[in-house]
Amino acid sequence: MTADKYTDFREILDAELKVRSKRNPAYSMSAFARDLGLKREMLSDILSGRYGISVKAAQRIAEKMNLSEVTKKVFFNLVALKHARSPRDRNLAAERLEEYYQLPTVQELSEEALSIMSVTNVAILELITINGGLVDSELISTRLSITKDAAEKSLSELLRTKIIAFQQGKYNRVNDFIRGSRAVPTKAIRELHDNILDLSKKALIDKPIPKRKIVSAVISFDINRLEEAKLDIEQFQKTFATKYGNDGGNSVFAFATQFFRLDGE
Repeated sequence: MTADKYTDFREILDAELKVRSKRNPAYSMSAFARDLGLKREMLSDILSGRYGISVKAAQRIAEKMNLSEVTKKVFFNLVALKHARSPRDRNLAAERLEEYYQLPTVQELSEEALSIMSVTNVAILELITINGGLVDSELISTRLSITKDAAEKSLSELLRTKIIAFQQGKYNRVNDFIRGSRAVPTKAIRELHDNILDLSKKALIDKPIPKRKIVSAVISFDINRLEEAKLDIEQFQKTFATKYGNDGGNSVFAFATQFFRLDGE
């Protein structure tokens, strides 16, 4: 399970208000209070920290917000951590929050690291996970159908850019997940996406249906909700990768999402 690492339930309320205001600039604190079943003055006092809310009220409010199931639970337990009457309930809330917040670490890639990202290099990271770090150019060559020289080159690039490290006779990923920090993709990242799309087309032809899943949809869409939709896609990808990409895997799959406009501006 994943959730943003909030430390106070008010942060979730504030984040939800910002999402709704971005979606509709006319959306106000009064509208938010109404939708949560609160008076405006009460909501203002809660957000300012003057008043708290009860555990019972937290359950009701959480159901009225557009939150993932995990974030709803985080909201409820943050309230319980602060306002539950018994020490036992507060301790239970703290334990649940610790469970929810056992998130994978994410590495922001440097410009140099971004420049070497390819489908092969990303796949090697997963092979390192699958094999407990015990990989070499021969294994990589066999599993990914590339030459041993290409495998050696990729390992060298990943080591040089500190995406992996070699310690005690095996390779280790420095972090669970990697991502670029740039809003505009580099040439290497564009090529990575392009290669993934090519491999997807190849899989559509070469892989039998029981061995892959490819779905597409065309929908009408409110362009004003684009940023909200992008955040939802990122959260889904993070949740999917965490659920299915944990230790215990035995193969490397590609998981890609595309969402773009088809009609004119």
